[in-house]
Amino acid sequence: MCFNASVSFTAGAVIGAVGLLTLKKSKGASQTLFASIPFIFAVQQITEGFLWLVLKHQEYLQWQQMLTVIFIVFAQIVWPFWVPLSIMLMEKNKKRKTILKILFFIGLGSSLFGAYRLLFHPVTAIIEEHHIKYVFNFSGMILSFTPLLYILPTIISLFISSVKKMLLLGILILISVVATEYFFHAYLLSVWCCFAAVISGVIFWIIKSSDVNLKTDQS
Repeated sequence: MCFNASVSFTAGAVIGAVGLLTLKKSKGASQTLFASIPFIFAVQQITEGFLWLVLKHQEYLQWQQMLTVIFIVFAQIVWPFWVPLSIMLMEKNKKRKTILKILFFIGLGSSLFGAYRLLFHPVTAIIEEHHIKYVFNFSGMILSFTPLLYILPTIISLFISSVKKMLLLGILILISVVATEYFFHAYLLSVWCCFAAVISGVIFWIIKSSDVNLKTDQS
């Protein structure tokens, strides 16, 4: 299985359209952050699509670092705090909301660490075995804990939520990360983000279901 600019652009276009429909379907400020996830994923995938083109054409290499940084900002800085925060805003169960708040602060810490690493330890992107590989110039014991600090807010939050059908999204995302880690370990960041972007289309269904439930409760 390989990836390329066409895959990134196609995923970005399809998920972008779904993202706009999801935002249009969302009701109230409590759903806006969560409903915007597919559209943000679309921007992230389109960014990587351009990065593919830049890496394959030497005359555009001046754009490589900027596109790499933009992708990493989405992948490692935005998602760790955005996902638990967006789910927390939708949560009505007080105990679950408290747990989600804790996961949000864990995610915020992960995001701050990601920002620090990006600012002081440059990351480069290369094409290897038909995949984009992101190479980080950083080492240390803390790296042993970063996967956990990332997974807790971005994946476990989905299992904590009481929102209808959120569990399905959590299961799909968990399966995707396990499969990507097993089959594409060296390219986890790029490949999993692509899978997660496609899976985020489920959010439209979740928002639509929430809208139906809201109308039912009001009738």
